[in-house]
Amino acid sequence: MPSQTRIANQHLTVDVSSLGAEMQNLTTADGRSWLWNGDAAFWNGRSPVLFPMVGKAPENRISIEGRSYEMGQHGFARRAEFALGASSQTMCRYELAASETTRAIYPFEFLLAVEHALDGLKLTVSAEVENRDTRPMPFGLGFHPAFLWPLPDADGQAHTVTLDNHAEPALVRLGMD
Repeated sequence: MPSQTRIANQHLTVDVSSLGAEMQNLTTADGRSWLWNGDAAFWNGRSPVLFPMVGKAPENRISIEGRSYEMGQHGFARRAEFALGASSQTMCRYELAASETTRAIYPFEFLLAVEHALDGLKLTVSAEVENRDTRPMPFGLGFHPAFLWPLPDADGQAHTVTLDNHAEPALVRLGMD
């Protein structure tokens, strides 16, 4: 059964689920909620972590070292139960280690850690992938946050969301080979 960790400061409150290390709520001190509510009639995600692939493989299959594996859209991390690795009032770190279940569809030893941290009005979400295998480990990693639209108090007004990461890291597209 998934659990949730709440981190908060005087400006922001964030709830993160152990299922997928997915942010479930982002609320400002004035009570406004900024994250999509996960309405299953449209899309039940809120802010999934995409690993070990971003996107959809042809026929939901990937090939590793000549062997075919079934891989659903955006990989398996968003549907996996993470363990709480560390937490404080303003930070939580969830970890997903390779297991019998993951090795059956992605034959590598790895540790994926996802951290949510608050600093004033700023929320930073970061991920770390550790290759614990003896061979190169191909993977894709992505974040898929969904914000309410229009944003709170902006109905009928032109507005944008700008992520302050300066397009880092650079996007690398995989070729057909």
